[in-house]
Amino acid sequence: MYTNNANGASYNFVAPNVPGDAGQVVKRQFPTFEKKTVTLSSNAGSVTIERTKTLVDISASNLAAATTLTATAKDIDEGSVVYVKFKCGGTAYNVTVKKDSDDTGVVLAGTASTTSCKSVMWDGSAWVVLN
Repeated sequence: MYTNNANGASYNFVAPNVPGDAGQVVKRQFPTFEKKTVTLSSNAGSVTIERTKTLVDISASNLAAATTLTATAKDIDEGSVVYVKFKCGGTAYNVTVKKDSDDTGVVLAGTASTTSCKSVMWDGSAWVVLN
């Protein structure tokens, strides 16, 4: 149970009734959010993902070319989501999200003259595009 010390409200977390979980200890990462700003160098950037929801902001300036973002998953559960925010100038460029240097990654399509926010989900071994 969580108690809000400011107003005295109490919140209980209720576990789902999943028959397959009977008699098991089910561990899940506590749902937290983090914003990380990535600076690109030679049309590439990297970030370590450590939370169930993360905003990766690479929109400080317009993309000048197709870009690769290496997003390393560190101790996160399957289903964790990363939102990638990026900005294209007059030309649309894509951002490829990879888990490591050997991965082919997934492509997030950019739109000319637009700031985009696309999302990927960790499936336990790779990033999967959600939209």
